[in-house]
Amino acid sequence: AESPLWRALRAVANPFEDDFKAGPLRAVSLLCALGGMVFFGLLCGIVTDSVDASMGALARGRTPCFASEHVLMLGWNSNSTHVLRSVAASTGKRSTAVIMSQRS
Repeated sequence: AESPLWRALRAVANPFEDDFKAGPLRAVSLLCALGGMVFFGLLCGIVTDSVDASMGALARGRTPCFASEHVLMLGWNSNSTHVLRSVAASTGKRSTAVIMSQRS
């Protein structure tokens, strides 16, 4: 003899199986199906909100930067090499330069 919950889960997994003629079995399988859909919807919503919040923080530039000992230059023009040489001369040690510029 199978438990009603197991029979209900089998009925949800294979709805063409013709062994859920009883009313309680139909009710339990309906509740299992609805509960699974609600759980899946909540899980998708939580994951989507989490990813959206992370991407929004990245877009706003509010993520912490754990790098150190580097120089960040935004943009590039004819004076950029002079600026980089001046920074290298002032620090007296080798450092990493990150240059962010749009391609033209």
